[in-house]
Amino acid sequence: MVVHPVIIGPKTRLARTLIAQLLKQPDTYARVTIVARDELEKKSLGEIFPQSLVIRFGETWPVCETERVVMFCCALGPVNTKCRNESYRITTVLEREISGISQILSARQHNPLCLIFVSSILAWSSTPNRFLYSGAKRLGESALRDMALAHSGCSFSVVYPGRLVEDRQWASLLSTRYSDLATLMLRIADHGPQARIIGWDARLFLLRDWLLNAVRPFSHYGRRA
Repeated sequence: MVVHPVIIGPKTRLARTLIAQLLKQPDTYARVTIVARDELEKKSLGEIFPQSLVIRFGETWPVCETERVVMFCCALGPVNTKCRNESYRITTVLEREISGISQILSARQHNPLCLIFVSSILAWSSTPNRFLYSGAKRLGESALRDMALAHSGCSFSVVYPGRLVEDRQWASLLSTRYSDLATLMLRIADHGPQARIIGWDARLFLLRDWLLNAVRPFSHYGRRA
């Protein structure tokens, strides 16, 4: 069965890497469909990705109802981890993107669907200066999961990578390469729903955050005493 890949967040380096891998497998994947936010972005993406079909949120494209659609959500909501005092803008953008994805899923109501969301290990962070970023990631994941559950033939997967790099250097040996994550996403599309933490740096971050949260109540008690 030919798989129809759909890319959300095509301007990210991960999306560009993923599209390059998809184009190398024409026997498995149909022409890549890229989703733009508006007409202006649609035009620019058409110039960047001439081999792909570019649509905007709200548009549909021809797919046989028996064929499988895999939606790779490479970006949703804020991309800057240090966003502050921008809650209204972040909420507005997130709501618009979630609404657009919902329209795509509704239009493909009769297709077998696979939805893969690239979140971030920072979604698990409780650090105050990352509150907006981590909250937006969790909210986005929750909304996508609910959409998948409402679609009878849709599976949902989420990955939580740490730092993503083009190539590993000494300073980034524990990080994940874009190409490796893209390959993993294609494997997930083949093997069904998963939730995975990606990269040793992500695992160490989670352990550090857990230890800090475990120690913090005792430190607070000590200061009061």
